[in-house]
Amino acid sequence: MTGGNFLLTRLLTQIERVLSVSDLHLVSVAVVEAAGDSLVIGPGWRGLRQIILKHYAK
Repeated sequence: MTGGNFLLTRLLTQIERVLSVSDLHLVSVAVVEAAGDSLVIGPGWRGLRQIILKHYAK
């Protein structure tokens, strides 16, 4: 699904963690932001934000 994109893989994994810990079932802007902000990979994830929100967020 991620085509080997390391940042995307990390971000999707972190989104799953945020959903699980928060007992949520839908990806929202807040979930994507929380997941991205908790990564230690720097601001590079923000380029993926729109892709994630377009395809997954409700």
